[in-house]
Amino acid sequence: MNTNPLSLSVPEIIRDKGYVCEEHLLVTSDDFEIQLFRIPHGVTTKKGGPPVLLSHGVIDAAGSWVTNLPHQSLSYILADAGYDVWLGNSRGNKFTKRIHTGAYNASHDWNFSFDQQAKHDVPETVDFILEKTGYQSLSIVGHSQGCTQTFAAFYFQKDLAKKINFFFALAPALYFKHNTCTLLSLVSNLRVAELLDTLGVHRFMPVTKEELEGICLAFASSPKDADYLLGLLMGSNPGELNYERFGVMVHNFLGMTSVQNMVHWAQMVRHNGFRLYSYHFGNAIKYGHPDPPRYDISGNYPKEVPIAIWYGGADLMVNPKDAEKIIADLPVPPVFTKMIPEYSHVDFHLGTTAHEKIYVDLLRLLKDRVPVPMTEEASE
Repeated sequence: MNTNPLSLSVPEIIRDKGYVCEEHLLVTSDDFEIQLFRIPHGVTTKKGGPPVLLSHGVIDAAGSWVTNLPHQSLSYILADAGYDVWLGNSRGNKFTKRIHTGAYNASHDWNFSFDQQAKHDVPETVDFILEKTGYQSLSIVGHSQGCTQTFAAFYFQKDLAKKINFFFALAPALYFKHNTCTLLSLVSNLRVAELLDTLGVHRFMPVTKEELEGICLAFASSPKDADYLLGLLMGSNPGELNYERFGVMVHNFLGMTSVQNMVHWAQMVRHNGFRLYSYHFGNAIKYGHPDPPRYDISGNYPKEVPIAIWYGGADLMVNPKDAEKIIADLPVPPVFTKMIPEYSHVDFHLGTTAHEKIYVDLLRLLKDRVPVPMTEEASE
């Protein structure tokens, strides 16, 4: 067995903890292959219960849900509680690729933003999981862009609501009026992503396997410096991350996306609007209007889908005031909200105290709404 923790695959990490891991391949209707990882049950159970989909953030991947210790990682906690856990991936990261029917065309392969993730990846992943499990609905836990694309998916797929029985939103990134991340604002205002797009650069943060391992080794050898760098972008909460596992976290956290997706995020930061991608002069042709349509959550979020929201006071990406605007804009109040004053953007899924400050309540809410049949409960 591979014993180098910095080179373990996601299935190897999961199996190393004593859990079963299945690998599935979804082919979307617009020809993207997306790899999904499934933890069908806990260590002490033989059969899983209702399905739960975990949806990662931007420049991230499914592996970030399994890098902490079992009692700290939401994926293992849910599996041990009797749920059938699915780790999703969004187009653009290392677990996805475009199917080529002809010559490689970078501009075509990377011509997407979270609009396409919302239109295709989210609903088609949901359908895939429901078909495999035989259930009529599932629960979604989103972090950051995982929330963004879920909110947006309800705009494209009106019938998605009947397939989602609970939406748990961790640090949902929709509005940026009160954004306090200097680096994010600088990159957006200087139009760095737009410049890359103009220069014909289509992939954002492409790294080779060797380069990634080098980054991980550097971060593992100097985790406090790595924590400082993360703090500049995401917010700082010293001591919250497990420094001993920092290299493993970065290896599984660091993903890739399209430059177009980053342009889309920059548009949202500059204009403080949750809208579809702006093609500027092409909007009139694309949308029939000079401006792209709004993802109006007050009108598009389905009232019948309960939502719980957690956000952090030290999060530079999602300011508490912007998270509270989401809460105010929803057509019905969330069933649960919690602001954690000291939490930064990555603490919600990588933090060592998230199991105490978030997952206890999340699991309680989930069990109340979507109970596991007694015959499938995890052993005490």
